[in-house]
Amino acid sequence: MKENKLAKELSKCHLVVSAGGQTLYELASMGVPSCCVLTSVDQKLDCDGFISSGLSFSTKLSTIIKGELINDLKKINFTELQKMSKICLKSMGNGQLLKAEVKKYLCI
Repeated sequence: MKENKLAKELSKCHLVVSAGGQTLYELASMGVPSCCVLTSVDQKLDCDGFISSGLSFSTKLSTIIKGELINDLKKINFTELQKMSKICLKSMGNGQLLKAEVKKYLCI
């Protein structure tokens, strides 16, 4: 799938399950809440930051492997997703938070 088609499809979602990498930032900038899955130790800071900021929920990779993700997702109500979407847009929609994080990461 080409990037523009993927972005269009993701922007229609109420929630996207994603590894804790760059996609979290892309989803938040589109106002799409995420369920963060830590798949690598180097993603921990991003996942923790997104979760504590109200931009993402979390689940464990083992939960997905066991086929139990649906149980975690059933606990999330639509009102929470709408609230998260607003937080995402407010925090990331104008790109200012992303820009600040990139500057911090690059130490500039």
